Amino acid sequence: MRERRSNHLQALLVTASTLAAQSAYGDVAAVGQMLNTAGMPGLIEMPSALSLPDAQIAATLAGSTSNRLVTLTFQATPRLTGAFRYGRFEGVTEGVLYDRSFDLQYRLRDETGPWPALAIGLRDMVGTGVESSEYLVATKTLAAGLTATAGLGWGRMGSHGGVDNPFGWDTRVIDVGMGGTPDSGAWFHGPMAAFGGLDWQVTEKTRLSVEYSSDAHETEVDSGVLDYRSPFNLGMQYAATPGIVLGAQVLNGSMIAASVTLTFNPKTPPMGGDLSPAPRPFADGATAPADSATLRQKVEGDLRAEGLHLVGMSISGNSAVLQVENTRYAMAAQVIGRTARVLAANLPATIKTFAIEPAVNGMPATRVTVQRDRLEALQYDANQTALGLESTTFSAAPVGADLSIGQKSPFGWGVTPYISLNLFDPESPLRGDIGLQPMAKYAFSPNLSVSGAVRLKVAGNAGSSDRVSDSVLPHVRSDALTYAQDGANGLENLTLDHFGKIGPAVFTHVSLGYLEPMFAGVVSEVLWQKPGNRLSLGAEVSHVMQRDTNKLLGVQDYDYQVTMGHLSAFYALNQGYQVQVDAGRYLAGDWGSTLTVSRAFDNGWKIGVFATKTDVSYEDFGEGSFDKGFVITAPLAWFTGQPSTTAAHVTLRPILRDGGAQLDVRNRLHDLLKGYGQGTMASTWGTFWR
Repeated sequence: MRERRSNHLQALLVTASTLAAQSAYGDVAAVGQMLNTAGMPGLIEMPSALSLPDAQIAATLAGSTSNRLVTLTFQATPRLTGAFRYGRFEGVTEGVLYDRSFDLQYRLRDETGPWPALAIGLRDMVGTGVESSEYLVATKTLAAGLTATAGLGWGRMGSHGGVDNPFGWDTRVIDVGMGGTPDSGAWFHGPMAAFGGLDWQVTEKTRLSVEYSSDAHETEVDSGVLDYRSPFNLGMQYAATPGIVLGAQVLNGSMIAASVTLTFNPKTPPMGGDLSPAPRPFADGATAPADSATLRQKVEGDLRAEGLHLVGMSISGNSAVLQVENTRYAMAAQVIGRTARVLAANLPATIKTFAIEPAVNGMPATRVTVQRDRLEALQYDANQTALGLESTTFSAAPVGADLSIGQKSPFGWGVTPYISLNLFDPESPLRGDIGLQPMAKYAFSPNLSVSGAVRLKVAGNAGSSDRVSDSVLPHVRSDALTYAQDGANGLENLTLDHFGKIGPAVFTHVSLGYLEPMFAGVVSEVLWQKPGNRLSLGAEVSHVMQRDTNKLLGVQDYDYQVTMGHLSAFYALNQGYQVQVDAGRYLAGDWGSTLTVSRAFDNGWKIGVFATKTDVSYEDFGEGSFDKGFVITAPLAWFTGQPSTTAAHVTLRPILRDGGAQLDVRNRLHDLLKGYGQGTMASTWGTFWR
């Protein structure tokens, strides 16, 4: 049996899967039934040339007597489908194999007139290769509800009825090895075979499929775990509820299988959108001027009722400047709109210009200038979003503005539940803890605060494994299991943080203390982020040492310390796509770079992939070859329909090793400030009027 390590996964994955059935996005039956047992668009086992709706997310669980598959699928673009799969396989190697794999499929053309849709795909492209296949596939609608699919496959999809490779690439070598690296030299090599089938949408909720499979399952047959009798497979799928599709299959003429698919779309919230109370109309202004103290108290009280905090305010001539801290809304544009209404209700009509600066931990993120008369004229205009944005000015907030400071309690606290999951361990594929996480914060000033959190385990088995790290690198991450065993009840973090600005578009952050569950020390960072610029630049330097595994107020005796840091570049593409490059030194002392490509949605969802390559060799890194994985951010407001700044952040790795490891630092500047860029606010400007 090949051994596989697990990794931490936070509560969001369970929450999203549980709520998936509540998501409504149109014709659920047609959408859910496009996924095959491998969790990709397809027939039964074979692929098709179709795609999911843009941004669709699916989780497919499929099982037979020899295989168990769990696949997470994401429609990354209207044409590109990606999937991550974790499976239990019998017969493909000696004993039982627990393996991770990645798939990609790209739709080359749509179905138009007599021409079918056409797609190209790679299955198990960055795994051990035991399931690897490549294919070209076409799908055509024959009649209403009836489609036909035909394709050519290589690898496992070229093992039944195969013919000589048309490109002359007859030799195909699969090196199981450590996995984790694309074996592009084997792609489209070896024999080629045809596959195909029919899909019939019998009713709105029921679909029947028949396919001719080009996978002979040779290794399973040779090992005796599969009685292969026929290349024909039969399948039925039933859309039980919106977002849940159940499936049953007869495979190879001898085996019964079953599947369930959960689907939802980040673009479509389950509650139907924003359920927050409607805002007040733009008023004509105060009937009489008030003294400055009274005016500030009235503004401060009205902002507090809106879930906002007055940081500072000044009035000069016919202009007002206001810094406000957001504690309620997921969208910065909504913060600007609610603040403008408060100003319009309280300031004399002679004040014509509102310069609003949303502040984050005492840092004014940007300045948004709106004209009072324009807002009053547009509040009932059908084209208010476009016209209002045209008359709005975005600029960098100046440093050291002379503002009268608002009042706020310096102490805050809360208690939240937590779920910590360990996945992908072959001895115990699902381990985890649940408990409570009390947290507290004391602010000495808007820029300086001390905060921390502890975890109190209620139940779970996250530390039940006896697996021991075999890493030849410093154990900066691979001893995570020991921390789960010894520190189930412990201090998660405790830091003194200072935030500042040294220029209109230059932000700083210094954090000192117990930075994360495994490391303590000091981290400092600087970020250049200018309104209207697609490019942001950052730098971070840290000196850290390993904490005791009990996660109390100590560090480890063997005194592992490292100075590390990165230079970072963030670039915003169109349609919410973002690219981040980090280059520098990592926790184990290795040097290299990380590439992250993600897609952010206007409602706060973010889904991305990352890969890190350092000067650590594949052999020294160990199983997986290099660090890679997925990042997911899901806003609470999407699930509830109520305004909230809370979001769950998940990093999902196929395997957790020591190479390419970074610090898990709270409140990184780019994460805090990304929602306040001009591009993000412009794309969500409709929330200004909510």
